[in-house]
Amino acid sequence: MAKITIINGPSRVEIENGDAETVGELLAMVREEGLLNVPADATAVLNGAAATDGTFVADGDELAFNKAVGQKGY
Repeated sequence: MAKITIINGPSRVEIENGDAETVGELLAMVREEGLLNVPADATAVLNGAAATDGTFVADGDELAFNKAVGQKGY
């Protein structure tokens, strides 16, 4: 099993991913277990790069969920 760090805002958890192999599977697991309150419109970022639900994760990866909070000027 791989250990993954998942970040949402100021919250951070380290989990053993079990059977979850992709960003989407990890997100479903986190929501199901109530570990983090990840917004539906959050963007997944894996090790600093944008990720999709189908992106595979590996041991030691850091997965963050970011949400844009506003837009400044035009």
